[in-house]
Amino acid sequence: KKLKGWSWVGVDGNYYLQANNLLESGFIHGFFTKLWEEKAPSKLANSFNEKVTVHILKQVHGEEIINASEASVNLYPEADALISDRASQSLWVRSADCIPALICSRDSGTAASCHA
Repeated sequence: KKLKGWSWVGVDGNYYLQANNLLESGFIHGFFTKLWEEKAPSKLANSFNEKVTVHILKQVHGEEIINASEASVNLYPEADALISDRASQSLWVRSADCIPALICSRDSGTAASCHA
């Protein structure tokens, strides 16, 4: 199904979504569905760029926002959003009853992933 402003990308027999405006701004990203749950985030991230670091949260429905580098020191820290603080960071949130959001700044080159 076509979605205005979005593109479906096919890889390995599955599809993920990309927001066209984020791509045009130079942010490499993807929104994956449950069909991808068998693949580890590190494998998916490496399909975009082999030099990225992967940062994942344990989401707790609170107010905590942390720098992505903190999510690599402590595996799965409890928080609700990650913000990039270095280049080549792959930010991951999982959502079930929430909506994933990716917020990016062209000016600073930073990105934040969260759930709402």
